[in-house]
Amino acid sequence: MRRLMILCLILAAMVALSSCAPARSGTFTVASTTCGADALGAKYVLVKKNATAVDSKPIFLFQLGMPRDYAAISKILKENNGDLLTNVRIYPQTTLFLFLFGSAKVTVSADVWRRATVAELADPDGRPLLSREDLGDAAALDGTPRGDTL
Repeated sequence: MRRLMILCLILAAMVALSSCAPARSGTFTVASTTCGADALGAKYVLVKKNATAVDSKPIFLFQLGMPRDYAAISKILKENNGDLLTNVRIYPQTTLFLFLFGSAKVTVSADVWRRATVAELADPDGRPLLSREDLGDAAALDGTPRGDTL
């Protein structure tokens, strides 16, 4: 009886210690996988606020790949037909069950913007527009270094 009680306590401790809560690991003002220097003079229209996407990999005895924030960012842009993300937040999370199997995932949450068409620029219809000037020095879309680089 005592062995069974000790085994139950060990099992309960393993279950209690095997799951992890997500913690934010990154915050970006602007992120994109498709924009470059050609986007400098463009204006953007808000497509969706607080869109989320997840990239995950399974764990079975050991981790079978690494979840990538780049893949989750690409997934948000593709699903929402966007060109640019603002207010990007990245949350990694690892969940294990009995230290044998589980998943590792990266969740990305952001506001999605796409390049405005001529018709949308002429009549914005109350939709918010975004330009490089609105982002200030925080967004060097052309890749030029800012004053705070190492």
